[in-house]
Amino acid sequence: MEVRPAVIDSDRNLGDLLRVWKPKLTQIYGEGEEAAGRLLAMAEACVRRNPDLKQCTVESFRTALEDAAALKLLPTGLMNLGHVLSFRNKQGSRDATFVAGYRGLLDICYRSKKVAGFEVGLVHRDDPFTYRRGLQTILDHEPKYSGVIGFDNRQELKAGYAVWWDVIDGHAVAQRHLVLNQAEIERLRMKSKKADDGPWRTDYSAMVMKTIVRAATKLMPLTPAEDALLARAFEVEDAKLGQPDPFIDVTPGAPTSPPDGRLPIGEVRQVEA
Repeated sequence: MEVRPAVIDSDRNLGDLLRVWKPKLTQIYGEGEEAAGRLLAMAEACVRRNPDLKQCTVESFRTALEDAAALKLLPTGLMNLGHVLSFRNKQGSRDATFVAGYRGLLDICYRSKKVAGFEVGLVHRDDPFTYRRGLQTILDHEPKYSGVIGFDNRQELKAGYAVWWDVIDGHAVAQRHLVLNQAEIERLRMKSKKADDGPWRTDYSAMVMKTIVRAATKLMPLTPAEDALLARAFEVEDAKLGQPDPFIDVTPGAPTSPPDGRLPIGEVRQVEA
């Protein structure tokens, strides 16, 4: 007789489990009991907002919280920090998985103190937009705010971009940028196992921004610690939502000298997915 794994089947059961897990999660989070307590409170809130999580296996839910603790990202489900999502498994129950949002990815990058500032923009098909690479790169975007701009129809999107500063020895030494046209964004979307479902269908703009942020992180001069955290975040997400890409994802733009006249430092790197 097949024995199915235990699932999170009631609020009371969840509360008991969280109390048992708290010491280990506190150790993983590394910020004391108060920080771990916020993580557990967020976990309970996630289950209240998403009843499907009650059907997730106990082991997968614990792993999801351990991943959130390791990344030091609260699973708020809000403001694109991090989400605990439910996926049906082959046994007929569900598995919980922690997925970092685009603001969560940026939070990890900022912790390295290797990045100063970050802007991500989406270019509507009616927006004047100029992008020219070279020693004096030009990236000029004039958003048109007349009426409500939406990207529910993927054809409304012409391009997306990110701009940030690399920081070395505490100084912003080079402005970097990444521009992806609509075809490149679509190629990355089609790598997803849910390219036409889930958040790609309900929150297209947010998913495009996350795609751009994720690609940009591969060009940043992060510390090994933050690189490892991002690699773990991408590994977990790809296992459930996407497929690892063995090819180059993005082409870095030329660095731009900052206003104070410092020479750009660093190298342009090809980036593996």
